[in-house]
Amino acid sequence: MNIPGDGKQIGLEPTSAKAEKQIKELADLPPLFVHEVGDPQSGLMKFVATLTQAKASAEARASGEKVQVNPIWRCANVAEVWAPSFDEAKQMVEVAFPFKLGFEKAFLRGGGGGGKSNVPKRPANPARADASS
Repeated sequence: MNIPGDGKQIGLEPTSAKAEKQIKELADLPPLFVHEVGDPQSGLMKFVATLTQAKASAEARASGEKVQVNPIWRCANVAEVWAPSFDEAKQMVEVAFPFKLGFEKAFLRGGGGGGKSNVPKRPANPARADASS
């Protein structure tokens, strides 16, 4: 890029090449599907659970059934659950992803640092809070 008046060039090629490399690396990663359960609101906490459906499809195939499984379940899936308590979050996930349909759920420990308990996260955007509260 030329800057008028000083005759010098600023090289953007290294930055562009670095960005292109990062884009290629991200494109090679398998997708992560995020299922939002509940609405982020003031007073609610965010809980995260991993979701799988592999066991149900494997059992069905083993018994000779021809079962179609949505291809998203071959990838990583998580549920972000907005609830006032951990117990309510578990209930909401069970309703959305019932065990009888082959879903397995595992809530992640909060904080990302191997904390001792499920530490929920509050909504980052309080502007989305319900006006009636």
